[in-house]
Amino acid sequence: MCTLGKWQDAEDMLTQMLDKSTAANVETYNMLIHMYCKEGMVAQARALFEYMIDEGQVPDIITYNALIDGYCLLAQMGYFQMGFLHSNDVSKSLEFVSIMTNEGFTADAQTTSLFVDLLIDPRVSKENKALL
Repeated sequence: MCTLGKWQDAEDMLTQMLDKSTAANVETYNMLIHMYCKEGMVAQARALFEYMIDEGQVPDIITYNALIDGYCLLAQMGYFQMGFLHSNDVSKSLEFVSIMTNEGFTADAQTTSLFVDLLIDPRVSKENKALL
């Protein structure tokens, strides 16, 4: 269900789960956060991230990588999202790396790969690459 274009179905399923007092676990949130990010809906992914924490779920490396990937995607595509331009998308990616390390996680191969992709992408400005 968490494929491109199916985000509404997945969102409806989560709402139904929560309405029935069925607790979502970190894996459920991760799938939805990943799906939102792949759809370019990083604002929704960030809101769900905050909600999962409020609900007592602890994000894991998969959660952080999905959000970092989402912000990197926005930076690569030059999207305007949540009131900031793509230069801040790189900053948001770095913000999640900081949060991730403060929570005791270390960057894994996927996290590193996301930033290498940004460094070699000709669409990413020199200013943004300097942030990395």
